Amino acid sequence: MSHELRKQLDRLRARLGSGPLYRYLRKIPAARQRAKFRDLVARANALPLDLDLDGWLRKQLAERAPLRKALPSRLADATIVGVGARGWERRGLWPSLARLSDFHLFSDGLADDVAYHCNSAAERDGRNLRLLDFVADIERTRPVHIVFIYAHSRNLSPSLMQQLHDRGCWTVLMGLDDKHTFLRERVGDLDVGVETIAPSVDLYWTTWRTGRLVHYAIGSRAWLGGFGADPAFYHPFPVEKDIDVLFLGAAYGVRREIIDAIRSCGVRIESGGFGWESGFVSFDTIVRHFSRARVVLGVSNVGSMDDVTIIKGRDFEVPMCGACYLTQYVDELTDFFAIGRDILCYQTASQAADTLASLLRDEPRRRELAKNALQASLDHNTWEHRIKAMYAMLTSGS
Repeated sequence: MSHELRKQLDRLRARLGSGPLYRYLRKIPAARQRAKFRDLVARANALPLDLDLDGWLRKQLAERAPLRKALPSRLADATIVGVGARGWERRGLWPSLARLSDFHLFSDGLADDVAYHCNSAAERDGRNLRLLDFVADIERTRPVHIVFIYAHSRNLSPSLMQQLHDRGCWTVLMGLDDKHTFLRERVGDLDVGVETIAPSVDLYWTTWRTGRLVHYAIGSRAWLGGFGADPAFYHPFPVEKDIDVLFLGAAYGVRREIIDAIRSCGVRIESGGFGWESGFVSFDTIVRHFSRARVVLGVSNVGSMDDVTIIKGRDFEVPMCGACYLTQYVDELTDFFAIGRDILCYQTASQAADTLASLLRDEPRRRELAKNALQASLDHNTWEHRIKAMYAMLTSGS
């Protein structure tokens, strides 16, 4: 697709998305997603209150250890195969794994920024065979200890996991935004949804605290990890702060409504990404824009729902750039940042507008927040921190 055609499509999406018809139609998938979400929360609430999830997880991993290759005591000595796209992952996740381990990426020959996506069982099975061949080729010279997957369930099958386990490989599946993709559904001739594949992997990496309970209910071994950011890619730039408030991200779900509501209070917000009139924003522009903004705004809603949130990648990338960050409140954020010291949170558009009005007039406070957020990010919130913690969990059971 040409750059000009992409811009025209973004302008069209922006016009359609700002109209009342879109806001009315959004309520249809929102209601469907909300009903599914209620089902998941009900599953969690049906479980005993005194569950020791960490203890149960370590016991489960210990029981699986005799059937898997012994993991080296040092992560640097482990051979890991990564599975997934070369989109945002190549600016943090994959390079961090490569720095920490003997890492080999299987992207099935896809170009950068092409979705890792299968549309049929035949396509999925063909991809899985190529992955197994990829692993077998590496194992001609060294054992593959872990197959680390960040990919949609439509790419995966329980039989693939079984074949990897038959080789003695540990399997880890990372899920970063799965509140609305958890339940099983039929798409063409594929069964998709997190619950179709999560019980088949050794460790499921989730960012959703209550999700650990939902995984326990289906026999899936979930570990509460988080997003990260790589300072090799996300870092401050010495540029003039000439943008009052910045929002970068695709204009889907309730995002436009929140931005419009804040703007109606007189706050100037520059927005960019698919679906906004300014359209696609390149990676280099994104990082520099974070440094140009006096405040960067986050929106954390899940899918089309306006009352369910989850942590996002931007919650870690923006602070790593040394920016002053205001985002929607998500409980899991408190595991990684001190709210009020490192970043600020809001719950309604009106509250966000009120906070922004204060921040834009208080440069010392913005500087202090940005400094603290950057330090917290470097100290605790890199992808390397996350990967080391995941490896420590795996080895705790061996």
